[in-house]
Amino acid sequence: MDKNLVRVPGSERAALPNAKKEDLADPNEKLLVTIVVRRPSTTAKLNSMIEKATNGPLSECGHLSREEFASNHGANLNDLKKVEEFVKKQGLEVKDINITAGTVILAGTVDKFSTAFGVELAHYEHPDFTYRGRTGHVHVPEELADIVEALNR
Repeated sequence: MDKNLVRVPGSERAALPNAKKEDLADPNEKLLVTIVVRRPSTTAKLNSMIEKATNGPLSECGHLSREEFASNHGANLNDLKKVEEFVKKQGLEVKDINITAGTVILAGTVDKFSTAFGVELAHYEHPDFTYRGRTGHVHVPEELADIVEALNR
């Protein structure tokens, strides 16, 4: 694993109880993965909106356009660009960027994802089913440590 990668807090996974690791996932298998990036803290703005909505007529509450909502509550464009630059350098394809949701959807192979995020995907045998998964943490470069909140399948 690259020494410049750091753990994504809260990303640690363990094998399911009674599951046994069988073999590594096919390195050429294609995956879609969503990166969740930080969004600005909106507690004060949200409290203000709730206050207006509960203590006055709805007509005075105001409505946000999609663009205003994205601007006020969406991800930072510079953060999204940093993520996009990193994943492209890793050979992953950006399928979609959603500023409002703060997500970047990626496509690539198990091998590319494993290298990019310092993970090892494997197949596990559980008494009731089989699954592909990982153990340990997801990792990102230090410069993305405060930006990336999660990776989801």
